[in-house]
Amino acid sequence: MSMSAAPSRLVAASRRREKGYAHFTEAAFSILLLGLPIWWALGIGFLMPMLLALILLIMRPSANLHFTLGDCLLAFIIVALTGSAFVNGLIIAQEPLRFAAAIYNVAIWASALIIVQQFRALLQDAGDGRRRILHRAFWSFVVLIPLTWGAFVFAYAVRRFDLQFPSLFGAIAGNRIPDSAALIRQSTTITLTIADWGLHGTPTPRIGIYGPYPNATAIIIAILGVLALLHLHNRGGRRALLAPLLEGLITATLAISLSRSVLAGWLAGLAVAGIAFGSPFRRLASIAAVAAVLLLSLVADLSSLTTYRQYSTDSRTDNYVRAVVETLDNNPVFGLGIKPREEISHIAVGSHSTFISAFTKGGVLGLSLVAAYLLVLPAIRWLGLAAAAKRLPVVARTQLRLLLTLQITLWAWLAFEDIDAPAIASILIFLFIAYSEFLAASLQPARRVALQSPIRQSLRS
Repeated sequence: MSMSAAPSRLVAASRRREKGYAHFTEAAFSILLLGLPIWWALGIGFLMPMLLALILLIMRPSANLHFTLGDCLLAFIIVALTGSAFVNGLIIAQEPLRFAAAIYNVAIWASALIIVQQFRALLQDAGDGRRRILHRAFWSFVVLIPLTWGAFVFAYAVRRFDLQFPSLFGAIAGNRIPDSAALIRQSTTITLTIADWGLHGTPTPRIGIYGPYPNATAIIIAILGVLALLHLHNRGGRRALLAPLLEGLITATLAISLSRSVLAGWLAGLAVAGIAFGSPFRRLASIAAVAAVLLLSLVADLSSLTTYRQYSTDSRTDNYVRAVVETLDNNPVFGLGIKPREEISHIAVGSHSTFISAFTKGGVLGLSLVAAYLLVLPAIRWLGLAAAAKRLPVVARTQLRLLLTLQITLWAWLAFEDIDAPAIASILIFLFIAYSEFLAASLQPARRVALQSPIRQSLRS
């Protein structure tokens, strides 16, 4: 009897140990989310993906032993970009500084693999842990919104649109950071707002909270906002009634961020997700909104919108063209390994687009892997969920509507920004990816039943 009881005791002890590890990882993610203002003020945001991944790996290494198809693609991306950086960037091109920059970018991808696996394992462990994480994200968003609107209003009040101060890291080591280390140098400054030119050449403040630049701030607002909405819907009751107001607040906050890609992606996401997973009323409203936009584009002159920040559009387009041409001329299969810097441009060749960057550094191989992970795999997942939408529970459809809105927003952002540059934003992006994977997997049985029901009904008839 004692011999048969021994395996049971070992299993029970193993489960208790894993539960304890799960509490530690939950604490790590909670500290990350609630401490966002602290990491920003300290100027150590650029280190957070690596620090978080290291802590998680030490606390619960077993979570990183289970690989999904997405995890395998992510691992292949890391190998492809690292190999190309070493061979083409360091050995052939002999660019040690650009090689170091490429390795920093790869370190974010490697940290992302650990973070995605750990966060997905945490979500799978218990529903209570998932609710607590969403609660932390909600309060993180509650802190972010007054900071964002406060900085925006204050900039207009004092008529000073450049509100920047040195971070603690900047006060200690700011003068020692070379200009070539642009991302690290940006961490030496706390940016509340930066001056930009709005519509019709009017000076406008752009928000840089948690940055390090406005477009990174915008995607952070979108991600934390959606996580906050998920929290409200999960709590239900009166709190869920606040969700429409919060969606409006997120939209207004994205509008003052002046991030064209995020705002356009968010509005498109609201419409597409409303049609795919919304209630009948929301579906009708989304269709009407799409029709109104199409009609407006036919009867109204929208040239002022298309030429907004034209200098930025022109510089980005020129950079993309140079990146593609240089990569095709030198090594189209494996890429340049690095993003070269040229005197004629203030940004590295191949910057400001995750996909152009992947092609520049990893060639066709790198671009194929990145596109498969960030575009193809999620698209297949969302098509499967949309096909079964009508027969999924209402609560699940609400969550999917919010997540699809964010997914489309992210796709628009990835087209014009690097996923491996803004460290805090990259962590939140990969947390969203892990949450989407978890929810899709948890709905798999319901999807299977939903898709089989019409077949069964046709056979019976």
